[in-house]
Amino acid sequence: MMSKILPYKLTRIAESDLLQIKYYSEEVWGQDITKKYLTQIHNKCIEICNFPHIRINRPEIFESVKSIAINSHMILYALVDNKIEILRVLHKNMDITKIYSKKLT
Repeated sequence: MMSKILPYKLTRIAESDLLQIKYYSEEVWGQDITKKYLTQIHNKCIEICNFPHIRINRPEIFESVKSIAINSHMILYALVDNKIEILRVLHKNMDITKIYSKKLT
């Protein structure tokens, strides 16, 4: 029997992260590459929904937070009320623990 695929939801700050990625990428690499990259990020979110428990735990952020890399970025997420909540999409060179000394969403 197949397990149920969980839906995902972006937090407002994750939406803002994606907009910043979009604007920066369009300026540097153009619309076609940007569209492909954002599609890859979306597909990685779908992958998270299929296999939410096999990613890296991030207890230094919060107990329930996990992460997965996608090219130059890292998706931070948590399982909340039977759905995946995409918390942030951050560049891999950012100091995540410094960012999370502030509020998450």
